[in-house]
Amino acid sequence: MIQPRISRCIQGALHHSRRKHTSSQHANAPLSVSRLLETQPIDPENITINGFVRSIRNQKLRSFAAIGDGSSLRPLQALLTPQQAQGLSTGTAVRLSGSWKPSLNPKAQSHELHVEAVDILGEANAATFPLQKKYHTPEYLRTIPHLRSRTPFNSTLLRFRSQCISQLTQFFADQDFIQSHPPIITSSDCEGAGEVFEVASGHKGPATNEDDGTFFRSPKYLTVSSQLHLEALAQSVGKVWTLSPTFRAEKSDTPRHLSEFYMLEAEMNFAKNLDHVMSFVEKMLENLTRNLHKSAVGQEILSHKGDEDNTSREPIQLERRWECMMSGHWERITYSEAINYLQMRGPKFNHEPTWGLGLQAEHERFIAAEVGGGSPVFVTDYPKAIKPFYMSPSESPDMDHETVSCFDLLVPETCEIVGGSMREYRLPELINSMRARGMIPPGSEMPLDEELGSLKWYVDLRRWGSMLGLNEITWLYALLLVLSSIPTIFAAANNLTQIFDFGSNPTNISMYIYIPSTLQPRPPIFVNPHWCHGSAEAAFQGTQFATLADIYGYIIIYPNSSHTVDSCWDVSSHETLTHDGGGDSLGIANMVHYALHTYNGNEKRVFSMGTSSGAMMTNVLLGSYPDLFAAGSAWAGVAFGCFAGDGYDVWNSECAAGDIIKTGPQWKAIVEAAYPGYRGWRPKMQVFHGTADTTLYPQNLKEEIKEWTAVLGLPEVPKRTVVDSPLMGWTTYDYGETFHATSAANVTHNIPTVEDVVLDWFGLKCAGVGCFERGTV
Repeated sequence: MIQPRISRCIQGALHHSRRKHTSSQHANAPLSVSRLLETQPIDPENITINGFVRSIRNQKLRSFAAIGDGSSLRPLQALLTPQQAQGLSTGTAVRLSGSWKPSLNPKAQSHELHVEAVDILGEANAATFPLQKKYHTPEYLRTIPHLRSRTPFNSTLLRFRSQCISQLTQFFADQDFIQSHPPIITSSDCEGAGEVFEVASGHKGPATNEDDGTFFRSPKYLTVSSQLHLEALAQSVGKVWTLSPTFRAEKSDTPRHLSEFYMLEAEMNFAKNLDHVMSFVEKMLENLTRNLHKSAVGQEILSHKGDEDNTSREPIQLERRWECMMSGHWERITYSEAINYLQMRGPKFNHEPTWGLGLQAEHERFIAAEVGGGSPVFVTDYPKAIKPFYMSPSESPDMDHETVSCFDLLVPETCEIVGGSMREYRLPELINSMRARGMIPPGSEMPLDEELGSLKWYVDLRRWGSMLGLNEITWLYALLLVLSSIPTIFAAANNLTQIFDFGSNPTNISMYIYIPSTLQPRPPIFVNPHWCHGSAEAAFQGTQFATLADIYGYIIIYPNSSHTVDSCWDVSSHETLTHDGGGDSLGIANMVHYALHTYNGNEKRVFSMGTSSGAMMTNVLLGSYPDLFAAGSAWAGVAFGCFAGDGYDVWNSECAAGDIIKTGPQWKAIVEAAYPGYRGWRPKMQVFHGTADTTLYPQNLKEEIKEWTAVLGLPEVPKRTVVDSPLMGWTTYDYGETFHATSAANVTHNIPTVEDVVLDWFGLKCAGVGCFERGTV
């Protein structure tokens, strides 16, 4: 009874489709920008395109509009009259009709659209549209996730990702793999790491012995990996693969940690050995890169067009990386060999390479660069103790250590992008491995089903017809980073260097410095103290200041707090709040003097920027050392002296709650007491604070305003107020050239950093004569 109805529906749909297609055959269907740029249209006198205005340039007799629709990194140039261009601005959605004619400047674009009709489909207010034709930092784009894909490079990345997935799908089909879709909600955390998101509904009923009262009746999680489920499917069809979302609840706010990403995983039965699977991975990535290299979107990525995004590296560097990915025959070394290499030939690392510990990012970068010579490197046979329970022993065991048959594929700068292992297929050995990790109770007998818990089904795979198996995991987002050179992970060209002997260091602060690949002749010095529970490395990885240093040639100092309880800065002691008095501030000031002397730095261009505790330290540095710093930028901090207390790194609850309220002259007296007798020029300051901050309450912004306007001799009433600046919902109060304050509506203590605003305030995009220096405002 059902089949005839379905048949009639299909027939009706096909008939309707034929009618629509026939009636539109002669219609003037809009062309995509990419199609128009790549091929000569059949009827060049009758062209229609839809798209968004990327930029508009008006002249007296004509206007030029750059139009994009997401199909091409390059825009299409449209020639309009000034009357036609009225109402057009960046972001406007338009339909343009006209003729396709040779351009008077064929080097830029061979043809251009001479517009005859303009239809504005969606207006965009030029004053408020967040995406202008200029460089936008990744941090800024993250604040507008609903719009960031409209930037030329990000829209190209969407097409590039789609092409990657298409090529991978074809590759696995050619290798006789079956695509599958394992569950997203699971009962186990796969590798036993515990870093999982638990899934639950809002309702909870009565609990019983077999039902905990939740929706699923027992704990369930978002998957951290599909590999265990793939083993079950591989026993059915031999070779399987999946590309699915993966979730990690690692509480780490750095570009190297994502809470959600797509991971490509493959599983195959009867794998010969680890060499077999490494060769397979090499073949997969070489095949993918070669096919992408032939594609239009691949060439767009490599040619680095669309410079207004400023989001990719030089084409030569990126082309070299692709060539290395296509070269094959990648180096293979064991973990033990890698440790020996690091110890014998490596520089002084922040983390000493030690057998039995995981390789840090700095170690992986060094191995990929030195051992691989720019090409990927396989590192195999890691210590058993630091790998999951399901990996089998190494085929050629280390005589001194227990290792397992696994590998990581390291790529220069990005580090690990693929991991894989041979499975422990023997039931007794698997049980022993689980017992050794405390996953099941100790004992000599086979565990009971209830003791196996949520992994009973996985153990069952070893009971009946188990075989040699191999798993491979590819982080798709990391692979895209390698091939597109997105800067969020390859944050900087160089590494941090630790400095030891830089002068008096009363509180034993660790000091790290970042020297960019290219320096200004007399480089400015930028101090970037981290937040509470942070570190120099976290500050280095967590923003784009190091990447921008490679562009603008300034030096960054990353201090690392010695206060082990919370890693906050000492902003409370009398010593740190006094010029040359001691505390953390003296150590940082001496590091600045060291950098100025060692690198011939510009003593008139020294700056400090920080968030939270780093913002508090920035206030302290400008108050205690006004003769050293030219400007500061404090994000979610408190006024100088507000945290004053009896001791180092003392938490002041009264100040944090916004209950310490003073007049401007009172705050000024506290600042001036930090350096008695100083009557010289005072550094300029900008401060930011969220209105929803419940760690350091918003009243602290008002106190900072009173303090610094008094210190700088400015009125407490702003000269002007700028709404939605620098971000939507933020309001900036301009008190003059030397002090700005910004209130961020509904923003918590976790305030996002807008690097462009900081660099503009410091004048760090300027080099040479005429740049902002101490005493110039």
